[in-house]
Amino acid sequence: MNKSVLFGLLAAAWYGAAHADAFDDCVLKNMQGATSDLAAKSIKVACLRKNSVELSKEDLPAITGQISYGSFGSQGEPGFLLDIKNDTGFIVTEVTVAVGVEGKASQFFKVDYFWYRPPGVVFTGLPEDPTVLMRIDPHTQKRFQFAGTIQEITPKAKWTWYIAGAKGIVSH
Repeated sequence: MNKSVLFGLLAAAWYGAAHADAFDDCVLKNMQGATSDLAAKSIKVACLRKNSVELSKEDLPAITGQISYGSFGSQGEPGFLLDIKNDTGFIVTEVTVAVGVEGKASQFFKVDYFWYRPPGVVFTGLPEDPTVLMRIDPHTQKRFQFAGTIQEITPKAKWTWYIAGAKGIVSH
């Protein structure tokens, strides 16, 4: 094997491990002196966002799913329901969804909070660790909804969508 190819593969492997370790290191470093659950959760959120990197265009086809448009939430806000499958080697922390109605330019929606509220369910108690809802682990599926209004989407309109971008942390 060519030495430069071998070096390139080793560098790529080290880079991936370094990013995952960077998140862990960030959390461990900044947790020192945290005096409350809220502070600890805020540190994890900040470290997750700080250590996320753009996924390459080659990785994006490994993020697939199905989408629908409707009204969500207690106020009936317009938005999208997305079922995503992450077949990348990354813990996905953000997706940019492009939605286009036939004959119109696509609109882009950045989503970094993958929350789903089932109809009729009332949540009680303290909120869970927010980073659980800020990640789609490798080789898993997640359902979430996000707000977004596109007036041109009607029952007869032809529209398409795709994942235009994503961020994530390399998974060990």
